[in-house]
Amino acid sequence: MVRCRYPHRTRTALRGGGRVTTHRLKTWPDFYGAICDGSKPFEVRLDDRGIKVGDWLQLEEFRLIGGYTGRRCVLAVTYRLALKEAPGIPYDALDAAGGEWVVLGLRMVRSEEHTSELQ
Repeated sequence: MVRCRYPHRTRTALRGGGRVTTHRLKTWPDFYGAICDGSKPFEVRLDDRGIKVGDWLQLEEFRLIGGYTGRRCVLAVTYRLALKEAPGIPYDALDAAGGEWVVLGLRMVRSEEHTSELQ
């Protein structure tokens, strides 16, 4: 196991013969639950990390009061749609936040509770 000192950092490792980057992301409880139970197989995010298809997201449940809960799930990014490339999306409204907004298709790799180390 590799302990990551800064929870917002990304790590790159060799998995299955290739390099996989794992992005550690805080996620609000409502969204965390829906993603990790499979009812929300996508995520809309400001892509400030250069997330690509094949990367992994380690979502860590985070409460405004209380911080990290210890619940996390790891998902593979199976699809990436930059919203500025999507037809019919008024991207100007999203552009006000700066950066590139993306929709990420996700597939569950594993789910864990009460652990804080990145493997």
